[in-house]
Amino acid sequence: MIITKLSCFFILFLLIFIPDFAFSESVRIATVEMPPFGFFAEDGKSTGVLYEISNKIAEEAGFSYTNIIVPFPRLINELEMGAKDCGIFLESSKHDKIALKVAFILPLENVVIGRKGTDFKFLSDLHGKTVATVRNAKYDTAFTADKNIQKYQTNGYEQSIQMVISGRLDAMIGPSMGLLFTEKRMGYSKDMFGKALILNTKNAYMQYSLKSADKKKTEALKAATERLHKNGIIQEIINKYSK
Repeated sequence: MIITKLSCFFILFLLIFIPDFAFSESVRIATVEMPPFGFFAEDGKSTGVLYEISNKIAEEAGFSYTNIIVPFPRLINELEMGAKDCGIFLESSKHDKIALKVAFILPLENVVIGRKGTDFKFLSDLHGKTVATVRNAKYDTAFTADKNIQKYQTNGYEQSIQMVISGRLDAMIGPSMGLLFTEKRMGYSKDMFGKALILNTKNAYMQYSLKSADKKKTEALKAATERLHKNGIIQEIINKYSK
């Protein structure tokens, strides 16, 4: 009888104090394959600033989760089809059609950078030149709309950097954090490149597929993100990859 009463009390405690999704719900996360946001370390393990932040948010929300690192076009396709639930990437009117913005994560400064000796002060300085841009990524409205700038689609920052260094392309566009991290990782020093033309600052959000969006899950993820911002955990992860 005592055991039965204790068991009943324990079950009642779980029902009252533990969220009803904590043990049964999971989220399927996709992280963009671009250093330092998502990449594979030398030992083959998945890592990266957005990879770590996504995992931490899911854990804080009480969800079990999977997280795969994939090229950006596949990430968008996975969310559009509902094959994956969420990921962290830049806000865009185009992406608003496939995903719901759940929570702000961090701001990213978008820039254009060329080889050493280049000094782009205005977008017009890029007229007649060819700029590497990651396939499906939208960094700046004016840049995208300017038909006098030739755009070359690449698979990621590494390809963009390599083509600029080799002289095959004139410049590259992307978040300064990603380009600088990848340059260093590839063994290139900052002084091998010209002065960056700052285009804008855009916010990266945790975004949830409209195909699988669930109010309880999105609210839990939003609340978890706000707690992680408040206690400084998200900033700690960002600092690991920005120094």
